[in-house]
Amino acid sequence: MLTSLAARRGDLRAFLRVEMAVGAAVNGAITAGIAGLVFSGVDPVPVWGLGGLAFDLLPSTILPVLAMGLLLPFVLRKRRAGGGLPDCDWSDLAGWSRFVPRGVVARAVVLALVWFILFAPTATALLWGGGWTAVPFTIVLVGKALYGALVGASVTPAILLPALCDVNRR
Repeated sequence: MLTSLAARRGDLRAFLRVEMAVGAAVNGAITAGIAGLVFSGVDPVPVWGLGGLAFDLLPSTILPVLAMGLLLPFVLRKRRAGGGLPDCDWSDLAGWSRFVPRGVVARAVVLALVWFILFAPTATALLWGGGWTAVPFTIVLVGKALYGALVGASVTPAILLPALCDVNRR
């Protein structure tokens, strides 16, 4: 029994590592691409104000987490038919499972808000602490790619584990 539990957890960890890498790559590329469109023709990019880099943290944090939170459970349901998904149940989520909303939409909204609260103030504090008032466009693209990758990789387990548990429950 313990061996099968360890193997199951190993499969789950391997699955999450791959999905985190994919989430980081996709979200980093999309976030940098959108920043390229939003800030094209502006060099250097202002940090503060309505059209600035700090304000852009709102959509570049909330929208990807919402999109991932709404789309990944649907993708997992489709992948379930083909097999290959590791086992998961709500007990695998340990103590924090009581804080995770069971509904897909509610979970996506809560995670988007939590990730915004965790990441945007930190990024804003780094911009302020660094004394940035304007950032060269190329640095914005690299920074946004890294920011998007960090957001994508970090939110992936919080989205996938509950969604995977829901898919396996049905």
